[in-house]
Amino acid sequence: MTYIPGFSSEEYNLQIKPEYGYFICANEEFSIELNGTFIKIDSIELKKGWNLVGWDREEITAKEIAQSVGKECKLLVKWNSGEQKYIVYIPEFGSEDHNFKLRRGEVVLIYERE
Repeated sequence: MTYIPGFSSEEYNLQIKPEYGYFICANEEFSIELNGTFIKIDSIELKKGWNLVGWDREEITAKEIAQSVGKECKLLVKWNSGEQKYIVYIPEFGSEDHNFKLRRGEVVLIYERE
Protein backbone atom coordinates (compact mmCIF):
# COMPACT_ATOMS: atom_id res chain seq x y z
CA MET A 1 0.00 0.00 0.00
CA THR A 2 1.28 3.49 -0.80
CA TYR A 3 0.33 6.73 0.92
CA ILE A 4 1.32 10.01 -0.78
CA PRO A 5 0.63 13.10 1.36
CA GLY A 6 -1.60 15.57 -0.45
CA PHE A 7 -2.67 13.02 -3.09
CA SER A 8 -3.81 9.76 -1.47
CA SER A 9 -7.33 9.36 -0.16
CA GLU A 10 -7.82 8.85 3.58
CA GLU A 11 -8.31 5.09 3.14
CA TYR A 12 -4.55 4.85 2.40
CA ASN A 13 -3.57 6.73 5.58
CA LEU A 14 -2.43 3.58 7.36
CA GLN A 15 -1.73 2.92 11.01
CA ILE A 16 1.81 1.79 11.87
CA LYS A 17 1.61 -1.72 13.34
CA PRO A 18 4.06 -4.14 14.94
CA GLU A 19 5.40 -6.90 12.66
CA TYR A 20 5.12 -4.73 9.52
CA GLY A 21 7.89 -2.92 7.66
CA TYR A 22 7.55 0.56 6.20
CA PHE A 23 9.57 2.51 3.66
CA ILE A 24 9.60 6.30 3.54
CA CYS A 25 10.67 8.25 0.46
CA ALA A 26 11.90 11.76 1.38
CA ASN A 27 13.48 14.66 -0.47
CA GLU A 28 15.69 15.58 2.49
CA GLU A 29 16.84 14.19 5.84
CA PHE A 30 14.38 14.41 8.72
CA SER A 31 13.71 12.92 12.15
CA ILE A 32 10.57 11.20 13.28
CA GLU A 33 9.45 10.35 16.78
CA LEU A 34 7.25 7.32 17.34
CA ASN A 35 5.30 6.84 20.54
CA GLY A 36 4.05 3.64 22.02
CA THR A 37 5.25 0.58 23.82
CA PHE A 38 8.67 -0.76 22.89
CA ILE A 39 8.56 -4.50 22.27
CA LYS A 40 11.81 -6.37 22.92
CA ILE A 41 12.09 -9.56 20.87
CA ASP A 42 15.07 -11.88 21.37
CA SER A 43 14.35 -14.16 18.44
CA ILE A 44 12.07 -14.19 15.42
CA GLU A 45 10.72 -16.88 13.17
CA LEU A 46 11.62 -16.23 9.55
CA LYS A 47 9.07 -17.21 6.95
CA LYS A 48 9.85 -18.75 3.57
CA GLY A 49 10.45 -15.99 1.04
CA TRP A 50 11.21 -12.36 1.97
CA ASN A 51 11.52 -11.15 5.58
CA LEU A 52 12.10 -7.51 6.58
CA VAL A 53 14.01 -7.36 9.88
CA GLY A 54 14.75 -4.22 11.89
CA TRP A 55 18.04 -4.32 13.80
CA ASP A 56 18.15 -3.06 17.40
CA ARG A 57 21.45 -4.49 18.57
CA GLU A 58 25.14 -3.77 18.16
CA GLU A 59 26.74 -3.75 14.72
CA ILE A 60 26.80 -7.07 12.85
CA THR A 61 27.85 -8.19 9.37
CA ALA A 62 25.71 -9.79 6.68
CA LYS A 63 27.92 -12.89 6.92
CA GLU A 64 27.24 -13.18 10.67
CA ILE A 65 23.49 -12.86 10.12
CA ALA A 66 23.57 -15.51 7.36
CA GLN A 67 25.51 -17.88 9.63
CA SER A 68 22.98 -17.43 12.44
CA VAL A 69 20.05 -18.04 10.06
CA GLY A 70 21.66 -21.17 8.62
CA LYS A 71 21.68 -22.94 5.28
CA GLU A 72 18.15 -21.77 4.38
CA CYS A 73 19.37 -18.17 4.03
CA LYS A 74 19.68 -17.49 0.30
CA LEU A 75 20.53 -13.78 0.37
CA LEU A 76 20.52 -10.58 2.42
CA VAL A 77 19.77 -7.11 1.08
CA LYS A 78 20.39 -3.69 2.62
CA TRP A 79 19.34 -0.31 1.20
CA ASN A 80 22.18 2.22 1.08
CA SER A 81 20.34 5.55 1.19
CA GLY A 82 23.52 7.60 0.68
CA GLU A 83 24.30 5.89 -2.63
CA GLN A 84 20.64 5.17 -3.47
CA LYS A 85 21.28 1.50 -4.19
CA TYR A 86 20.84 -1.95 -2.71
CA ILE A 87 23.76 -3.98 -1.39
CA VAL A 88 23.26 -7.73 -1.84
CA TYR A 89 25.14 -10.41 0.10
CA ILE A 90 24.84 -13.99 -1.16
CA PRO A 91 26.12 -16.47 1.46
CA GLU A 92 26.91 -19.18 -1.12
CA PHE A 93 29.48 -16.90 -2.74
CA GLY A 94 30.58 -15.14 0.45
CA SER A 95 32.03 -12.09 -1.30
CA GLU A 96 33.69 -9.83 1.28
CA ASP A 97 33.05 -6.88 -1.07
CA HIS A 98 29.32 -7.25 -0.32
CA ASN A 99 29.59 -8.28 3.34
CA PHE A 100 27.85 -5.14 4.58
CA LYS A 101 27.55 -4.01 8.18
CA LEU A 102 24.15 -3.62 9.77
CA ARG A 103 23.89 -1.03 12.54
CA ARG A 104 21.28 -0.34 15.20
CA GLY A 105 18.18 1.23 13.59
CA GLU A 106 18.81 -0.21 10.12
CA VAL A 107 16.84 -2.94 8.37
CA VAL A 108 17.78 -5.95 6.31
CA LEU A 109 15.77 -8.04 3.87
CA ILE A 110 16.46 -11.75 4.38
CA TYR A 111 15.39 -14.27 1.75
CA GLU A 112 14.67 -17.76 3.05
CA ARG A 113 14.70 -20.63 0.58
CA GLU A 114 11.25 -21.77 -0.46
